[in-house]
Amino acid sequence: MAILVSSCGSSDIVVTSDLGEKLIIKKSAVTVGKWTSAEAKKELSENMNKRYNECSSEGYLDANVCWEIWGAGVTEERTKNKVLADFVSKDLYFAMVTYRGISVDLNGKKTADSKYTTIYCVPKKYTQEQKNLLVEVARYSNAVDMGKQSDNSILTAAENQLCDAYR
Repeated sequence: MAILVSSCGSSDIVVTSDLGEKLIIKKSAVTVGKWTSAEAKKELSENMNKRYNECSSEGYLDANVCWEIWGAGVTEERTKNKVLADFVSKDLYFAMVTYRGISVDLNGKKTADSKYTTIYCVPKKYTQEQKNLLVEVARYSNAVDMGKQSDNSILTAAENQLCDAYR
């Protein structure tokens, strides 16, 4: 699939497929924010509380034992929390881009997305090590979704353009 990416004079993003379908993202329908260490701290705290509460609510074990078991618990959970804690300690952030697109079909019919979509972009200024950490955070975080960055859809092309423009 061939994809043509262009932008209108007003910095809108327009992506056209090889068949002539378009996805337009108007600059006025884009907001940019940050997913920071504060959000990561909140998620880390929620993860810890959830695991502890699940263990202690079953009533078979003392609360202190639950904490010890949880602390030495599932490797995936420990890795997730370590990655989030590392992110918090380095005070990094994701550029959080929220947008609503307009699809144009082959007959020229325009359809606006019914809801906004949020994507998370790694800022360009970060070192490769920092970028790698953010990719790991995205892997383990329930909140961060970096999407599919390597498929050939017009949606992916548009989201990559949004990240290039706003990170």
